[in-house]
Amino acid sequence: MRVLMAHNYYRFRGGEDEAMEHDVQVLRTQGHHVDLYTRHSSEISNWSLLRKLALPLRVSWSMESARELAQHISTTRPDIVHVHNFFPILSPSIFHQCRRLGIPVVHTLHNYRILCPRGLLSYQGKPCHDCPDKSLWRGLTKRCYRDSLLRTLPISAMIWLHNRRHTWERDVSGFIAVSEAAKAIFVKSGWSGERIRVRPNFLNHDPGVGTGVRQGAIFVGRLDTEKGLHHLVEAWRTLPDVPLTIIGTGPLESWLKGVIATEGLTHIRCTGYLPHAEAVAAIKAARLLVMPSIWYETFGRNIMEAYATGTPVVAARLGAMEELVTEGETGLLVEPGNSKDLKRAVTAALASESELARWGANARARFETRFTAETGGALLATIYTDILAQYRRGQAGHT
Repeated sequence: MRVLMAHNYYRFRGGEDEAMEHDVQVLRTQGHHVDLYTRHSSEISNWSLLRKLALPLRVSWSMESARELAQHISTTRPDIVHVHNFFPILSPSIFHQCRRLGIPVVHTLHNYRILCPRGLLSYQGKPCHDCPDKSLWRGLTKRCYRDSLLRTLPISAMIWLHNRRHTWERDVSGFIAVSEAAKAIFVKSGWSGERIRVRPNFLNHDPGVGTGVRQGAIFVGRLDTEKGLHHLVEAWRTLPDVPLTIIGTGPLESWLKGVIATEGLTHIRCTGYLPHAEAVAAIKAARLLVMPSIWYETFGRNIMEAYATGTPVVAARLGAMEELVTEGETGLLVEPGNSKDLKRAVTAALASESELARWGANARARFETRFTAETGGALLATIYTDILAQYRRGQAGHT
């Protein structure tokens, strides 16, 4: 099968970028021919002033991206196009271009960008459904995207325009959600569940189970409010005997390091950014991974990596985290945003080495059955085949 993968890299590398690259690698390993059409958000800083001023319009519809995609399709002649992230440079115009050229296109729903200007369904640290359930004006009045009306307006306009012209129904052949929880949110927002296939993310490289002595707990992720960082620190203020390693960078990094220093929280260590291999090695060395996010995580890459290393997880009972963590089998679930409940769960989890070992073994077994490259690649190829067959049946019905 010939696949054209389209993706807009983020300014700061994230899980969606890795997921796209993993798809490319596993498809090529399976013998499929994969070509790439990518842009990088970091390009914007080098654009001319005039081009930057036009970006708000480009977010909704980019003629340039549509032309570039057409050139790639003409050159590579794919059977199917797979779009991961299209924001902000590619734009949804690429979906229309695929339909115009008669090429089926599938889109992975890594976030909630086509429902919510922030892409997170979260506002001021709490889940928020105002834009999909009520009105996009709510997002504008709240200045949801980077606390700016001018930055929120183009995204709200993009959502409004493509809802109005039925882009998602007419131009996209099918969607991939990375969890049942994420799919359920789109269905609740009025989308057809029949058009959304579920395929979890996967790891291309198996890190193996840690064999050394494990110590303390670990958090890996972007340091921001949605990841539950304030609640994490609040819980650990009263857990002085449990070392906590926090890996990642983000807007709260300075705040976090300041709190650790001024309050003398010597049992908490913030490493800042670490290369992926080092972060996974740190997960291997921990007794427990904590993921106290307070937004609807579409997946939970860190949970998958913890499972691969045989590390149990304490996570919030919300979104995909509730789906991935089985209470009392691979870890524990806590009330989102409740630092006392987080402390309770961490204390309970670390109280029994035999239970931790059992949870770790169950976690590893879960990884081997659901999150390997072989499983993820085979499921993706099946989805492509199904969408191609469905598309061709539709084409035949119009002849």
